[in-house]
Amino acid sequence: MEVEDIAQFCVGFYLHNIIHSVLQVQIILHIGGHPV
Repeated sequence: MEVEDIAQFCVGFYLHNIIHSVLQVQIILHIGGHPV
């Protein structure tokens, strides 16, 4: 793999984790009865 490919993979993986974390927080708040 080239350096650019590795960089794009890391950025995509990082963004995926952020989105997943945000969705988890919204789901927890929703289940907890607090409007998002």
